[in-house]
Amino acid sequence: MLRSVKLLTLLLVAFCNASPAHHHALSRLAASANKLSGEVLPTSYNLKIRVETDFATTNSYTGTEVITLNVKEISNQDSSFQLHAKELNLTTVTLTKGTNETSITFSQPDPETDLVTIVPATKLEAGDDYKLNIEFVGFLSETSMVGFYKSTYTDDFKQTKYILATQFEETHARKAFPCFDEPEMKAVFTFAITYPQGYHAWFNNAGSTPKTDTTDANLETLTFTKTPFMSSYLVAFMVGDINCKDGDAFNKITIQLCSKINAMDTSAKTALDVTPHILQTMSDFTNYTYKDMKKLTLASIPDFAPGAMENWGLVNFREEDLLWYEGESSNYYQQKVVTVLAHELSHQWFGDLVTLEWWNEMFLNEGFATYFEYHAADVEHPDWQLPKQFVIEQLHPALEADSYSSALPLSYDTSDADYSSRTNDVSYNKGGSILRMVHHFLTLDNFKLGIKDYINNHVLSTVTSEALWTALQTYVNKLPTAEQPPELLNITMENWTKKPGYPILTVSASGDDVIISQEQFILDGEGEGTTWYVPITYTTSGDISEFEKTATKAWLVPGENLTLTGVLTDASWIVLNNQKVGYYRVNYDDALLAKISSALTSNVDDIDELTRAQIIDDQFTLAKAGKKTYNEVFDFLSFLKKDTSYYSWSAAFNGFEYLLQRTANSDVRDALNSFIKSLMTELYTSVPMEEEHADDQIYTLKQVLAHTWACKVGDSSCISTARSKFLDYEDSADNKPSPNLRSIIYCTGLQQSDSVMDDFRFILNKYMETNMATERITILKAMGCVSDTTTRQMYLNMILVEKEVKRQDARYVFQSVYSNGAEGVTDVLNFVIDTHEQLKEHFGDTSTASSLLVTLGSFITTQTQIDKLTTFSGTEGLDDDIRNAVTSAITIAEQNLNVTKTLENTFRTYFKISSAAISIGSNYLVNVVCVLVGYSLYNFY
Repeated sequence: MLRSVKLLTLLLVAFCNASPAHHHALSRLAASANKLSGEVLPTSYNLKIRVETDFATTNSYTGTEVITLNVKEISNQDSSFQLHAKELNLTTVTLTKGTNETSITFSQPDPETDLVTIVPATKLEAGDDYKLNIEFVGFLSETSMVGFYKSTYTDDFKQTKYILATQFEETHARKAFPCFDEPEMKAVFTFAITYPQGYHAWFNNAGSTPKTDTTDANLETLTFTKTPFMSSYLVAFMVGDINCKDGDAFNKITIQLCSKINAMDTSAKTALDVTPHILQTMSDFTNYTYKDMKKLTLASIPDFAPGAMENWGLVNFREEDLLWYEGESSNYYQQKVVTVLAHELSHQWFGDLVTLEWWNEMFLNEGFATYFEYHAADVEHPDWQLPKQFVIEQLHPALEADSYSSALPLSYDTSDADYSSRTNDVSYNKGGSILRMVHHFLTLDNFKLGIKDYINNHVLSTVTSEALWTALQTYVNKLPTAEQPPELLNITMENWTKKPGYPILTVSASGDDVIISQEQFILDGEGEGTTWYVPITYTTSGDISEFEKTATKAWLVPGENLTLTGVLTDASWIVLNNQKVGYYRVNYDDALLAKISSALTSNVDDIDELTRAQIIDDQFTLAKAGKKTYNEVFDFLSFLKKDTSYYSWSAAFNGFEYLLQRTANSDVRDALNSFIKSLMTELYTSVPMEEEHADDQIYTLKQVLAHTWACKVGDSSCISTARSKFLDYEDSADNKPSPNLRSIIYCTGLQQSDSVMDDFRFILNKYMETNMATERITILKAMGCVSDTTTRQMYLNMILVEKEVKRQDARYVFQSVYSNGAEGVTDVLNFVIDTHEQLKEHFGDTSTASSLLVTLGSFITTQTQIDKLTTFSGTEGLDDDIRNAVTSAITIAEQNLNVTKTLENTFRTYFKISSAAISIGSNYLVNVVCVLVGYSLYNFY
């Protein structure tokens, strides 16, 4: 499954210890209390769903199922067993053995545990098979995009159309039908669905020809081919008034893309063209071809919570993650379509074919999918430099999230109650980064051989991480002795996966030798004192061609320093971690860092651009931790005046973004903006707005990055050009900005408007008129740039109207406003306080308002804003979870306000804004920005 947002939310993660509100918000499932016993297991389901013609008004459906059960053993004296159901009404439940019915009693689903308890009148016999027959009524949600729910869209004739879709990961299959809703309880699924004439239906596997229903001629029934053994969370079915288009088959497997009627035209081409190539890449990598499902459907769903979902054979997507309009959608969205496809299609092997045994090791699904999101797509688009983009898009954010005492390990004991919080950046970003590190120290050829064994030895089974390390261990032994880990792979990887955090390596020169030591890097506490087996790569000034080589040169082991003897004999500097393949940070001693700085100043290209990016990212983070001063970091960054690398500047802008977020004083912000402008002049002029090269992906991404920031920091040329292009577009639709520059032109045009309401209504009309999801999202994000509070409030109120802003897209509105300075934060704060009851009604619960309040705590920079929260917390009759969220937000805001004051004093000194002499770089600069997982504004799952 792909999270609904990647870059926009990677840094909004759990950076501080859980508050009471956090615990209240998280969905918990205690393995010790609620995990099924495994004594009674399903082997097959025969599931039938019936959707009547009046479903749009009743929001209900009915179902029948026969679950074939195998009794392993029974420890309960009453032979009782359990399965899952949630928000279903079970009307009939019977249990049969052969032709004999066994008398039973059954419960309705427990609202706390989602468990249904079956109590037979006679003892079940171990080794025997039984059939559990259930009839039930289900409900189609209009607000919650999980289970079996209702999605809508408007066609070209302004008629409402419906799509009934599913989203089951991790534990929502139980909302659609009673089941043993745990990943290790795989079974075969046979499925049939009855639905109104004029609609179409889909399931994981191929279907037969629809037949008219025998009891209602307005309905028809479609029966599907049974599935291979699979987990319940991967089941999917859909009924919709939508169109499909076939692409090229893959090994005689039909590939089709389905979307709403008025969104097909040519937008399916990119996805359909690339899908067979990704399937071939994955088949080659694993030595196992896609064959277990007899077709592959790619479906875009107008209302869909995650970015995409890897249901086996029926993969669901948000529209903007699947449909790309040539000439109208940007290069960014083209890359997103391809990489999201690579992510989800790789899941057909990693997750669907071979499945994690329990949610405590989500990285076995999501870590691999994140790895292949870049690797498989790179095979198709090597010019996009996706292995390099991985570093700034995945590895750097993973290190940031993993720097706090509340960071979570990739793997944890199954008795841990809270697996839901593991499904975050740790599983995805860190998981992918750790697998990428293994790939490099094992070498790609050996890694592929081990993965082939891992897949082929566990087809249709469930696994733990031990299975992965066992499969790879054989090929560790094929490495040269010096490159092999000092211990078996399961021991080598234990702390990387079962402990949170990562090491920072301290690198010191001693004559011609270099001494490397390690400790856990942490920004807000002492950590656990963990140390790791660390693969070391490095390059010296003596041979800069070494930057491309990622074979391990030495291993740093727990409890020992590593000495690289004589490496500086013919070299002036050394840089560790070639291509940033290792999951760690580096802190060079002053002498070595000075030599690196000198080399960068003399010829910036002598040091590889990914290495420059990692050094920049490390320096900003070391200052945040108090291990460097901002004086030192800013002086070090002077080489950026000559650096035009997309990767260097991505890391630099990320560091500056934090500082701008945490400062409110206009003099300080002006000084910071001027400093950034002084560094980025050459970057900005290297990618002029009038000179586009859409066929050059990195040029285009750099152009968008540079102009976004140039306008943001107040460059007059950027602002003038963008504003002019906005006005040209107002004059004539023929002057519509190019797709890659629209985000800049729309935002800057609104921000610098002389006629705010007129300009806002112009761009709002464009938003309402377009049917292209990518354009709608681009405009929606930009509208928050408007400079007028009244207009921003109008924009925020659009969230409460489903036909104006889809529930899943509300986050773009909130982020667009609160990311635009203190006024925007105050506007969102006022909006939530005034409309929290309406938000609860619109979104179905209080989680949106609660999430937003805690998020806002991280952006608050004034005492007035804190006072407003304090007053709100005293509101009579306020929901407990909102009150708890306010309490958390106040705590975060007060901590951050102290950081804001300190940083502002620091920069007054550095930029000589006042005579205040403030020490720079003490450990108070720890980033206490805390966006709690439980209040993550948008639920990825």
